[in-house]
Amino acid sequence: MAAAYCLSEAGITLADVDEIAIAFNPDWPTPSNICTDAELIAELLAPALFGHHRPRRVLVVEHHLAHTASAFHPSGFDEAALLVVDGSGDGVSASLSPAAPPTD
Repeated sequence: MAAAYCLSEAGITLADVDEIAIAFNPDWPTPSNICTDAELIAELLAPALFGHHRPRRVLVVEHHLAHTASAFHPSGFDEAALLVVDGSGDGVSASLSPAAPPTD
């Protein structure tokens, strides 16, 4: 529902989005970079909320990397050290990562 709200506020639809990423690996503990499980994608992105658009695939992002990115990017800091501690995202309960904007 949060994704549907954000798209609505931006005045776009899910069909306008180039890439969709999820912060969990449905094939854990086997690494996977892409999820093509239509049933799982429909569960995560309820078609009724998105004009019945059904993405064929979503990218899989490491769980703690997603927490790190969601904390760092809106923080306003140029650099940071980020500590993530949670129950067991993708089998990892804690991580410490440096963060800085990408360089070319």
